[in-house]
Amino acid sequence: MASRRLIRRRALTAALALAAVAALGWLVWAGPWFTIRQVQVRGGPAQLFQDSGLKMGQPLLSAPLGRARATLLARAPWLASATFSTALPDRLVISVTARQPVALAFVGAGELVGLDESGVTLPATAKEQASYPYLTGVAVPASPYQKLTSSAGLGAIAFLVDLPASLRARVSELVVAQGDVTVYLLAGTEVALGPPTSLSQKAGLLVQILAQAQAKGLIVTRVDLSHPAAPLVTAMP
Repeated sequence: MASRRLIRRRALTAALALAAVAALGWLVWAGPWFTIRQVQVRGGPAQLFQDSGLKMGQPLLSAPLGRARATLLARAPWLASATFSTALPDRLVISVTARQPVALAFVGAGELVGLDESGVTLPATAKEQASYPYLTGVAVPASPYQKLTSSAGLGAIAFLVDLPASLRARVSELVVAQGDVTVYLLAGTEVALGPPTSLSQKAGLLVQILAQAQAKGLIVTRVDLSHPAAPLVTAMP
């Protein structure tokens, strides 16, 4: 009998311990100890917290941050990225990056839109109209925050983004014709990329070719990178 009582006592003690651990876990995970009381939004307005669907007083550790991120990006399409992080006991940090134009394109009757590095359209300001190269030869959505569907157009933008900032600033136009891409520099240099493939390799080759020509005192008038294994360069003294 004594042994049975001992077994029952131990079982009861174990059950009580498990219940205590479960209760403590609930208090930590969803209870009132760790709730959202402080919110910091980096890179954007405080309104973005409300746009995420999260609320003050919501349990911090069990907050659906993945869903909040998706909700925020859907409600604020001008954002390129958003990350959510927490710091105990009650702090939520939202860090966002706004979309920035890297090129411009005409839509409709001479209206301009910007294009970010992923090919999403943006409203274009008057200041930006003189600051970025133009993409031509592809259909561009007139509405903001819509993505290009042209693979060649997306390839042209990807090539532009792969260039170092100093060279990117020298690009005046990106032309798409029959699936091929041609890039024009402000000095008049024509760069034939051919199909939008091996873009990072072609960008690196262009940088090398222009640097070598400058070192030799040559002016490059045309570069053909259609076959990156055998680039063709036309230059003059």
